Amino acid sequence: MLEWNIEETDKFTRTFRKYEKKHGETAIATMTNFGSYMQLLSKGLNPLQISTSYVHDEKKGLIAVDQKKQKRKLRETRLYFYPDMDKKTVYLLIIGDKNSQQTDIKFCREQIKMLRSDYGKTA
Repeated sequence: MLEWNIEETDKFTRTFRKYEKKHGETAIATMTNFGSYMQLLSKGLNPLQISTSYVHDEKKGLIAVDQKKQKRKLRETRLYFYPDMDKKTVYLLIIGDKNSQQTDIKFCREQIKMLRSDYGKTA
């Protein structure tokens, strides 16, 4: 089993709290799917090759999990994250619904650029 760290961005923490209040069941279902993804990752699978019905490759290193796989019909949701293979860290970036999908993806790509540019720098 490989050990991966999980880091939340401030934006993820804020959006998740808000999302959880408004759509509790959906937030829980999405986090359950993220947990399943992390189990697969800990088995040594390449993060970009994990393929299930609830995992979406959003290109350029960005991955999303949704609320699917759960028994009830829930709000269409995406939890976006970036698995950094070199650092063995998964960065939780943001959670949102279909209405915010385009702006969420744009935000995430900017965050990934910043994370990649900081790689190797020391404070």
